[in-house]
Amino acid sequence: MRSLRSKVILLLLSVFVVIAAEVLLEIQVEQRLTTQAFSVQQTNQVINGAQQLLTHILQAETGQRVYRLTQQENYLNLLKLNVKQVHGDIDALSLLTVAHSPQQQRLTRIQSLVDGQFTVFDKVTGLEGESAQVAKGGRRWA
Repeated sequence: MRSLRSKVILLLLSVFVVIAAEVLLEIQVEQRLTTQAFSVQQTNQVINGAQQLLTHILQAETGQRVYRLTQQENYLNLLKLNVKQVHGDIDALSLLTVAHSPQQQRLTRIQSLVDGQFTVFDKVTGLEGESAQVAKGGRRWA
């Protein structure tokens, strides 16, 4: 009788161990999937942010050209809006990539190229006072 009881207890303990191991494995798989989903979501946010940055840079450059051709104030206002958006996009991307040094270096390079391009535009159009803020670390046309 005792041996039968011992065998039942041993069987129940074995089943319990197997179930516990399966639960632990399931938890680990769930954690990995959650981490991977977060990584994919963050990657998509970076891609979307980069596309938005490119769009705003192109719109700002188009605004530059149109303003240089027409000298109309409304195009300058559109340019100013797009430049603000460019800087906002760079700031947002910087936050998203804070843990990724190569991307931070690329954003720093993009920031300097953008500032250089708009500084040249300011000089050509006589808006040099506008870019002085950027050189001091401020935001252009804020």
